[in-house]
Amino acid sequence: MTAPNPAAILLFANSQHLPALEEEESSIRDALDPLVDRGILSEVYVINNASIDAAIASFRVSRLRSCPLIVHIGGHAADGGLMFRSHAGIPELAHGQSLAGYIGAQNRVELVFLNGCTTESMVEGLRNSGVKAVIATSSLIEDKTAAEFARHFYAELSDRPLREAFRLAAHATQIRWRETTGSPWPWILSVDPAHEGWTPAHTSQVPDCAKLEDLVELARTSKLERPVRRRRVLRELQRLTISQHTPRIVLLRGPDGSGRRSLIDDLAHHLAEQSRPQPVSLLRAKPSLATSEVADICARLDKLKGRVLIHLSHANVQTDDAVASLIASPQVRVLLSTNDEIFAGLGESLKTRASNLNMPVASNEELTMVLERVASRLGIDVTQDALAEIVRLVPTYAPRSGDFGAVVRLLEDASAYAEFPSTGYRPGASDPAIGRVTEAIIRRIVAVRSGTPIERIK
Repeated sequence: MTAPNPAAILLFANSQHLPALEEEESSIRDALDPLVDRGILSEVYVINNASIDAAIASFRVSRLRSCPLIVHIGGHAADGGLMFRSHAGIPELAHGQSLAGYIGAQNRVELVFLNGCTTESMVEGLRNSGVKAVIATSSLIEDKTAAEFARHFYAELSDRPLREAFRLAAHATQIRWRETTGSPWPWILSVDPAHEGWTPAHTSQVPDCAKLEDLVELARTSKLERPVRRRRVLRELQRLTISQHTPRIVLLRGPDGSGRRSLIDDLAHHLAEQSRPQPVSLLRAKPSLATSEVADICARLDKLKGRVLIHLSHANVQTDDAVASLIASPQVRVLLSTNDEIFAGLGESLKTRASNLNMPVASNEELTMVLERVASRLGIDVTQDALAEIVRLVPTYAPRSGDFGAVVRLLEDASAYAEFPSTGYRPGASDPAIGRVTEAIIRRIVAVRSGTPIERIK
């Protein structure tokens, strides 16, 4: 079993009296979020206006219990301790040595960054209790300088060893700091010599992309950059797929919001326009998808040669079971996914045509099965009457009467609408679930046909 990736816990204490802490938090998140996107950090867990109880509870969060930790504490320091905020909203002093003992006793803390005034007194306690590296201060610090140094440090740590990241962050901050103060540099790093070369990537299970058959990496881009990036990536996908005549696996990997799904859609339509079967299985995965899981999925998908797989979204436990059931079914033609929940469309009615990616709507029995799973995902209790009404409506109202994928996408939005729009249709009043689900379908269809944004339909 692979070890969990490290996580970062950010505790900001008494922030109502330190407005700069908001800037510090934003700066640190900007530096650490790319590490989450790359699968190096599992999570950035933040508590603002932290109380002592909240700080202690952060180490007990179940999903973080086994993670190696980076702990950042920002706020005032005084009398050898750190100021937190009591439940009554007033400052409360946490005894420095006791807090150091509690943090060190976690036995999984790689780094503690105490970004408050004169926190050096806590270093020895943290190091003696097992923390491998501590950043603290030897004197008073300015709030804005503290935020700037933290931002530079975590940005450097994303790609550099600990000692080097600390040194470069100090140089970057001192470019401006040296002009405004003649005081000695206040930040110090106390680190085990064997830990000086540590980076978060050393303790994370980063996928070994070299073992994959093909890999296309995506990054988050601005709106202005997106068209250029999409054309470039689509050309690369076309090169990997269209030039090949044997089934292959391409992993399209990137963070949420990087456009993985839409790029796969674009490529699928392009292949359809070429009037040729798809000899490629396209996997759209989050950055944290482990290589061993990819290899296992690829081996299973290899048994599905000649069949079209449009989307495969990484879904932890569900992935293995879903792929296994697909292999066992001689009828499978299309794998659809939504919200990391996998839906298999079974039966000859879902068979695609090379010249047209639209799929005939499934039989009532098949559609009912998918509707039940979608409704369960949305947390809606849909009765048999509601299902019957939806099954009746979908073939009638689908924007392209054979687009099974559109049915699933329509249902994804069902939970967003609780009131009936004035579309001239009133679903069965006997069951509110009919209204919540079917009206969502109607709203989307009206928008598609009229070109009107959904939110403008009243």
